[in-house]
Amino acid sequence: MILSALPRESTKICEFGGGDSCFYQSFRAVYQNAKYVVFDSSENGVMAFNQKYAQGFQTSKQIAYQLNVLESYLCEEFDIVFSVGLIEHFGKDLTQAMIERHFEACKSGGYVLITYPTPTSLYCFIRGVLEYLKMWEFHDERPLLFDEVHSTCKKFGALRLRKLNWPILLTQEVLVYQKH
Repeated sequence: MILSALPRESTKICEFGGGDSCFYQSFRAVYQNAKYVVFDSSENGVMAFNQKYAQGFQTSKQIAYQLNVLESYLCEEFDIVFSVGLIEHFGKDLTQAMIERHFEACKSGGYVLITYPTPTSLYCFIRGVLEYLKMWEFHDERPLLFDEVHSTCKKFGALRLRKLNWPILLTQEVLVYQKH
């Protein structure tokens, strides 16, 4: 679903928070020659990505960096910048800053894709059960509403896709913007 919302021609892709990315192989299948860069604050996730994917590809085509993107300026612009389930792990002000970093890393005309959990009744029910059973792992996760995310995104780009991902049960909103 995510890849169908993006253009087929891209030479540089950036994933925020993708330490040991579970999306890399899907992106690589579609964007075989694109440079793929991951920025994550987790040293273990970055090392796992680099060890897993360095073999079989030119290392200049994919690499992960340990970096707190909230504190750092990225000097490279990408065709596609995305994160999956990242921005909800910050307080409101830092969520806004994290969204802005997506657009700062994206070139004009490029695409920003962001997903985040949203509090549908299904999400609330499943999370409530998991919390009751003490099985909920994401204690800093804050389900977000479209208006909070869109109020920042619309300053930098035009909304191209808004979709709710029901099949994963802990519902995630999927947004794609084209940067001005």
